[in-house]
Amino acid sequence: TPISDGISAAMSLAKGDYVGAGLSIVSMIPYLGDTIGKPIKAARNGKKILKLRKEIAELIQIIEKFSPAGRKASAKTKDAVAQEIKQVLKPTLGNTKNKITLSANRAKHLVDNLIENPKSIWGKSAEDIAQQFKDAGYEVILEKSTKGSKLSTQIRIQGHPKIANIQVHPGGGRHGGSYYKISTSTQGTIKIVDPITYKPTPGEKATIINITN
Repeated sequence: TPISDGISAAMSLAKGDYVGAGLSIVSMIPYLGDTIGKPIKAARNGKKILKLRKEIAELIQIIEKFSPAGRKASAKTKDAVAQEIKQVLKPTLGNTKNKITLSANRAKHLVDNLIENPKSIWGKSAEDIAQQFKDAGYEVILEKSTKGSKLSTQIRIQGHPKIANIQVHPGGGRHGGSYYKISTSTQGTIKIVDPITYKPTPGEKATIINITN
């Protein structure tokens, strides 16, 4: 309960157990805002942990009012709790950073190998493709096409050494079924199509990749 946690904090302060006092203070927080489980070592959500600082400071001030002599001790409690937070956050932030790095590396591998493996784009939405390029570190502009059937979405990629634009067509235009068109600086235009539904234009110069092959 909040009362027992408050008593525990006061007793820890009296004993000079600053970390114990800090943990007791933190464990009172759920009753005030119901934002995090107790104790602090059970809290693994970085964002929630960062929100504890304000509540900790406020609760320490309350305890200081109970015992003015405990001000010096409560100051040490703040330092102790700050260290506890850092220790809890360290693996969380480290794992998050590693996940972000792995995600970025995977995205870069996918987009950089798109020309060698164009079929990998099949089934993805324009938003999904754009997000992969963003995750890989490229600037992307999504816009609806103003030419032809005006049904397609253009993905303009800035900074990629080989791919400048990807067109995602949902189907319904002169080519019939859905298809993807990749504009490259090394292999010209590449189209990924379903040969059952796609209707090619006579004399079409694009390299046609059939998903069934």
